[in-house]
Amino acid sequence: MQDLIAGRINYLCDAVSSALPQIKSGTVKPLAVLARHRSPVLPDVPTAQEQGLAGFEANMKRFVSSEIEKWAVPIKASGVSVE
Repeated sequence: MQDLIAGRINYLCDAVSSALPQIKSGTVKPLAVLARHRSPVLPDVPTAQEQGLAGFEANMKRFVSSEIEKWAVPIKASGVSVE
């Protein structure tokens, strides 16, 4: 978010909860919600699907879960404790 606000990058994909303060203050402008349905906290922001990206959906919970699953096997196999 800092790089977006500073103008070092042109766009950012972030969770609504993280970006909401900057959106509400007008510091950044949301272009789309990447979930299947509009966000209840940003009801005026259309989804990517509504803007023509048929079938497009990004779900942070699913992404995090899949990344954890991807790395869990080699970590467990290495014998390193993550407790």
